[in-house]
Amino acid sequence: MLDLPTGPAAVAVLRAALESQTHAAPLAPIPTLSPRVSEDYRARLVAAVAPDQPADPACDVILTTSGSTAHPKGVMHSRAAIEHSARALHERLGGPGHWLCALPLHTSAGFMTVARAVVAGAEATGVASLGAALAFTPAVFASGVAELPPGRAYTSLVPEMAHRLVGDAAGLAALQRFDAVLLGGQAIPATLLAALDAAGVRAVTSYGMTETCGGCVYDGIPLPGVTLSIEAGTVRVTGPVVMLGYRGQSAPSTDAADRTFLTNDLGAIAADGRLTVHGRTDDIEIVNGVNVSMTAVEALLRGLGINAVACSVGDRVIAATASAIGPDEAEAAAARAKQALSVRIDFRVVPQTPTTPAGKPDRAALAAALRDAR
Repeated sequence: MLDLPTGPAAVAVLRAALESQTHAAPLAPIPTLSPRVSEDYRARLVAAVAPDQPADPACDVILTTSGSTAHPKGVMHSRAAIEHSARALHERLGGPGHWLCALPLHTSAGFMTVARAVVAGAEATGVASLGAALAFTPAVFASGVAELPPGRAYTSLVPEMAHRLVGDAAGLAALQRFDAVLLGGQAIPATLLAALDAAGVRAVTSYGMTETCGGCVYDGIPLPGVTLSIEAGTVRVTGPVVMLGYRGQSAPSTDAADRTFLTNDLGAIAADGRLTVHGRTDDIEIVNGVNVSMTAVEALLRGLGINAVACSVGDRVIAATASAIGPDEAEAAAARAKQALSVRIDFRVVPQTPTTPAGKPDRAALAAALRDAR
């Protein structure tokens, strides 16, 4: 296991480990305790890595899933898979470049920002907020950008980070430094993409998961070597970026051509090969006897100009938002949801919605907080 400190030092630690790694043992980055990483969460990540169990000779890296919908799993990858992902993405973006690392490095999204720089022989620079050493703010992000060397540069963010930056003059100027800004990890509001485009920021939507070395589909088009198919409405990914298997749960598949992963995402593929993701099979809750996708609820609200995180509490769906909602707007949105999804939505204005250590909305924690507040 590789203990990652908080702050930018984590980038240097991970980079050194990647550059010096031999095949003697797989590399498994694990965060140290911090305001965002509790003892319980760290213990669950360590259990997923299973450091006391024999290592598989084909495995070079073990990354842990977020555990936002279930217990974390240890995902086994070969170095060849990581290198293929990195090179294919750089080719898609227009060439190798330096990376600003703003996402947790023990997650696939954060880990791959460092790995891409290592594969390209470029620089990886961490923002001061890594590991919750500081709060992520436009000023913190801009300071990290100022540390980047000249040349092509990329970064990867979740939509909430980009939303904070685009609404701040210094943050927006920092975003304009990049040749591409990857956005993924959750649904991306069309209004955010429009704002970035209007400011001249090249935003590239990213789709993927820990099991596929992070992003493997960009702006709806898979990377070279990656093929997509739909099975009973669910997205399947096949190709060299797919994991060897889960630690302790499945026999590794060393033939890259045979590696395939059936996701939990509901989607469709257009005639031009472009993927559209509609939601997840594991975010569906039964509310008053009706199957309701929380992703679908959030997408419907975004279409009405309301950014919210949805969860079920008892017999209701509650949409939590940081913005005040007038009674007429709330009633119109509730009526639209009732018509489209056969469910009633109640709104709650909260100072901040909880997130996982990976930066994704934590619906379970939100539901628990709302129950406690009743």
